[in-house]
Amino acid sequence: MMQTRSQTLQQKKANEFVFDFDKSSRAWRANKIKCANGCYEYKKTVEKETSKSHKYNTRSSIKL
Repeated sequence: MMQTRSQTLQQKKANEFVFDFDKSSRAWRANKIKCANGCYEYKKTVEKETSKSHKYNTRSSIKL
């Protein structure tokens, strides 16, 4: 079966892949600090304290 021009264009658009390198670069650098010589370090994050009872007792939220 022969394809029409519009079918060929639709097929080309469906196979086309566009990757936004600028957006992915910003997302990658979001949690990093730029250092000398083009190196990066992760930003320090504050972890939330979890209580020991919550850490070990996973069924505490279930009411019987």
